[in-house]
Amino acid sequence: MAKTVTGPRVITPRARLSFPSLLAPDTGGQYSDGKFKCTLVFDKSDQAVMAGLKELNVAAKKVAMEAFGPEAKGIDMPFRDGNEKVDKNEHYKNTVLITAKSKYRPGLCGPDPKIEITEEADLYGGCYVRASLVPFSYAQGKNTGISFRLCNVQKLAEGNPFGGNRIAAADEFGTVSVAEGSGATPFEEDDLGF
Repeated sequence: MAKTVTGPRVITPRARLSFPSLLAPDTGGQYSDGKFKCTLVFDKSDQAVMAGLKELNVAAKKVAMEAFGPEAKGIDMPFRDGNEKVDKNEHYKNTVLITAKSKYRPGLCGPDPKIEITEEADLYGGCYVRASLVPFSYAQGKNTGISFRLCNVQKLAEGNPFGGNRIAAADEFGTVSVAEGSGATPFEEDDLGF
């Protein structure tokens, strides 16, 4: 069995955030594993992003070489072609995806790194972020590969939310007077048809 090798911490280029579980671990869903995690969505058409991804790839390959040797075959790498996942999210078209996880809550900050993000609504699918990651090797049964551990996430900018149907409550509702909201005119029992 190959030894676990950990590489140096790396900073990603700008990405869009998808499926974030950053303030609480992912629990209760079909693919839940009790970890803090997110998928980072990198735009293939952005040259600066692709240059940054090349640096991440070099770091991942270096860990793979040290863990499994130069002749190793069938090693899973952490980069996924977004075009193969467009059925899950139309925004994955022409992108590269990385899913990063941790047993521990990552540090979360805004554009000013001194300001911590503490609200789940601030880190939503579609906002722009960058992350610090640590590449590491794994060997579990027949599965061998490289993955990224999630360390910290910095929100860079707002973005159109994935799903796109989200409307702020202030934009959806008008002001209600106290009398209107108090139920001053109650329904009759039969008004609801029960």
